[in-house]
Amino acid sequence: MSTITTIQDTSIVADSRTTINTNFSNLNTDKKEQADIDSSVSSAITTHAAVQTGVHGLAITSGKTLTVTNNATISGGTHSGTNTGDQTVPVKASGAEIDTGTDDAKFVTAKAINDSHNVPDVAPGTSGNLMTSDGTDWTSAAPPTAVKQIWISRNPASTADSVTAGSAGSFVVDGGSLERIIPFTGTLKNFYIKTGSTVSTGGTQTAVVVVNGSDTALVATITASGTVYSDTTHTVSVTAGDTIKFKLSAAGSSGSNLTCVAWNVELIASS
Repeated sequence: MSTITTIQDTSIVADSRTTINTNFSNLNTDKKEQADIDSSVSSAITTHAAVQTGVHGLAITSGKTLTVTNNATISGGTHSGTNTGDQTVPVKASGAEIDTGTDDAKFVTAKAINDSHNVPDVAPGTSGNLMTSDGTDWTSAAPPTAVKQIWISRNPASTADSVTAGSAGSFVVDGGSLERIIPFTGTLKNFYIKTGSTVSTGGTQTAVVVVNGSDTALVATITASGTVYSDTTHTVSVTAGDTIKFKLSAAGSSGSNLTCVAWNVELIASS
């Protein structure tokens, strides 16, 4: 601040000339140029506010003064600005974009997760349920019931089961005390047999599953020896306590006897 000497009202002007000249000289020496003021403001903004006019959208109205100090905030009035492109605004991803899984910049919301098909977000539901897919979304479902199944089989110990060539289909192996008892209610399926070293020629040669003394739809047609034949198309419903046998038939055939060395049929319990 300039040093100014006060001229008293009792002073004589002629005697005060030196004092007046000194006051003017001090004012001139201590004055602030406009260029210095602008430079000081710009430096303060850059150093303390970390913003620059024209870069961060800050404008100083002509005739107004902006003072920014270290660790201070700009307050009062209305403050506005325009994003000049050097700031990145976060964008949320959609459920479809989560499914695509290629975007590495957007953020995920709870709704986007719910809208997505690839991110499991199933409510727990019933205690003990499992999360499973229905082909499109994830659902809460009861765990599958364990399937109870067995194979009912016969493998002759010493000689193959056989039937004389040309005999009708009344020959039953595993008969009498050797017939099996069905242990639980279910379905018979996947009937397999393996022929022995000899089979008859011509006629109709078959292996049949017999339940409670009656032929069933499980029938394997035989054409050669040493080969496995099957019926994986048909099924037969059975009840616990039913009896099961296997039957060979060589009706209308000739030559060697028809032999079989292994039998198997699958039993699957009802759900």
